[in-house]
Amino acid sequence: MPMNPLTPLDLAALAFFALAWGFYHIALESTAFSGKSLNRVMHDVRRHWMEQMIKRDIRIVDTQIMASLQNGTAF
Repeated sequence: MPMNPLTPLDLAALAFFALAWGFYHIALESTAFSGKSLNRVMHDVRRHWMEQMIKRDIRIVDTQIMASLQNGTAF
């Protein structure tokens, strides 16, 4: 008989997490509030920075930032 490593409480917590995540997405990413979220503001800042970076010579700092963006989500 296979053992289920998840208890009913674990499954309830997982279901609650999935519902909360879905509600967050609908409430903050798909409504009129989407332009005010931190994710959207940071996306706009990164896009502006990259557009400015294209117009000038490559700098070591820019390449270091691009490398860190590719390797992590901290930015």
